[in-house]
Amino acid sequence: MTASTLGKTAASATAITAAELLDLIHSVDRAYRVGPKVGFMLNDLTLAAIKKLTLGASDATPLWVPSVRDGEPDTIWGHQYWVNNDIDTIATGKKTILFGDFSKYLVRKVAGMRMLRMEERYGDFDQIGFVAFMRVDGDLIAAGSIKHLIQA
Repeated sequence: MTASTLGKTAASATAITAAELLDLIHSVDRAYRVGPKVGFMLNDLTLAAIKKLTLGASDATPLWVPSVRDGEPDTIWGHQYWVNNDIDTIATGKKTILFGDFSKYLVRKVAGMRMLRMEERYGDFDQIGFVAFMRVDGDLIAAGSIKHLIQA
């Protein structure tokens, strides 16, 4: 979330429209709108709100389209999505949806995980304790390749 840039500000603090999702898609440079890791990332409750959206008042075609073939993902405006419940739900001033090329976000793992087994510390209670340490970091390597929608 912190590495993404603003793509669209929703007009409402409590709702998202089809037009705002389309604006979010087109706020990302077209070079970052194609590829296997291009799509949306959002909370499950936000996904539920999007599943209720249609193209317009006179067109009841849904934005969310379930997959009809095994192995193909469900889509929103033709793009796949990933549910991440660590992203905020729809509320005032919250970043609720990410869109872009997620292959441009890299996670760096420094060495491996170290694990300590601590028998003496918990020996009075006939227990064994474990502590694990791992150094990781991540950042967006192409500025503007992932953008967010923020509620008003």
